[in-house]
Amino acid sequence: MVGAGCHPWKAVIAVVVGLVRSSAQSEEKAWLQADVFLRRIVTELGVEMKDVESLDCLSSSQDQLSANMTRALDLVSNRFEQDYLLSLRAGLERLGQSLASMALQSSACLRDDASMAAFKTAVAQMNKLVMAGRVNAGYCPFTGKQQTTLGGSEVGRLLRKLTTIRRQGATETAQKTRKLARVIGKLLREVRDTGDGPDPAGAIPVNWEMRMAMFGGHMEL
Repeated sequence: MVGAGCHPWKAVIAVVVGLVRSSAQSEEKAWLQADVFLRRIVTELGVEMKDVESLDCLSSSQDQLSANMTRALDLVSNRFEQDYLLSLRAGLERLGQSLASMALQSSACLRDDASMAAFKTAVAQMNKLVMAGRVNAGYCPFTGKQQTTLGGSEVGRLLRKLTTIRRQGATETAQKTRKLARVIGKLLREVRDTGDGPDPAGAIPVNWEMRMAMFGGHMEL
């Protein structure tokens, strides 16, 4: 069972993400609708978004959102079959950065303080746990069951759902946007509600620097 540690991560994630395949650096066409994406996530967090009309301001960020989500899904699903924990943590880092950027942009045009406060709180909680190294995957030593945790939250089922969502074509699809946003919203809600709990019993802390040195030098993410 591998566990979580508190080793510095900013330098590690910069190296990991910097080794992304050069062929994947090209601009992605928008396959997500930013306004639908944010509205669905907020709904999953239990808050009704009232200032819907103002979400038009997010349309200019759809290409970047699609590119970031494509990369996050590739990393979380370990598409390139590298070290799973390093790839998972890099994917969650990319996801968190993208959501934080969206929160910052939407704050400039959205007057719905309640929905934005809920969104920012949940995103900040996830990012705090990822940066602290509380990413954990393996088998419970007592039950033998596979589990993937972020802080005190069991998120394996939600992450597996994320890996089934893949870009199909270069056109915007509201159905795919809602599906992805629904899973991310549930992930944020779970981490918001239970993420500050203790790590799983029997978890062994990860030395992220050592893991990067052992498995990350030749990674192609």
